[in-house]
Amino acid sequence: MQHAGRELRLAKTVLATGPKVHYAEQGDPGGEAIVFVHGWPHSWYSFSRVLGLLPTSYHAFAFDQRGFGDSERPACCYGIDDLAADVVVFLDAVGIQHASLVGHSLGSFIARRVAETHPERVERLILIGSAVTAANQALLEVQASVQTPQNPVPAQFARQFQTSTAYAPLPEAFFEQLVTESRKLPSRLWREVLDGVIAFDDTEDLGRTRPPPCCSGGNTTRCSRAKSRSAWWHRSPTPGCWYTRRRATARTGSAPSGSPMTWTPSCDSSRPPDP
Repeated sequence: MQHAGRELRLAKTVLATGPKVHYAEQGDPGGEAIVFVHGWPHSWYSFSRVLGLLPTSYHAFAFDQRGFGDSERPACCYGIDDLAADVVVFLDAVGIQHASLVGHSLGSFIARRVAETHPERVERLILIGSAVTAANQALLEVQASVQTPQNPVPAQFARQFQTSTAYAPLPEAFFEQLVTESRKLPSRLWREVLDGVIAFDDTEDLGRTRPPPCCSGGNTTRCSRAKSRSAWWHRSPTPGCWYTRRRATARTGSAPSGSPMTWTPSCDSSRPPDP
């Protein structure tokens, strides 16, 4: 299969935690590994346009988490710790010792949990659309709205949700596939997975996260472990995390599929010198 002028390989593997998961793989098998961890209620496909922009020197993976996309849907185990354990054994399954993790929304909580529990497996940590906790008013309202017993979730509901996460209109074919992918998640898991992320609380571990995360969201990019404040740097709500307006990504919505993302290796544990 060809993807934006490069080879994109689609495959499945059985994880040591149980489920068989579907994933996309791209790039140089000997290159630096990057694993993209999708949000709710997405799949690997949400990162497909991002994959098309990556240099082929990276060894990139994007996989459908248990229950999502074309992966198996076991009866249980959809909490953040369960999903983080899947990421660790996914690395084992594809023969990757350590990788940079890019987590979006739900995936940001999963990726940072991997960094908290298995820091030796994480080279860099990039969090998109994250928060200290998912138990905020916006998600609580979404949680209250996900009560439908219909399976699959009605197309109009999925379409409205996907529209709400994008800053700008997306290509029609791509957007419709996002809707299709989100409807693969059974209606019971729309609620169960959301309940799990809202209940998740790792505030005591956030300050000990290694490596320090680079956090990206609507018009902000946050980098932790800055040593002091300056006109460039301002404290973010996340403990141990700072952000700078000069590294903000403007015109950015919640979903990476609709954002003008850039890969910023300069956003690491150190801050630039004061102007």
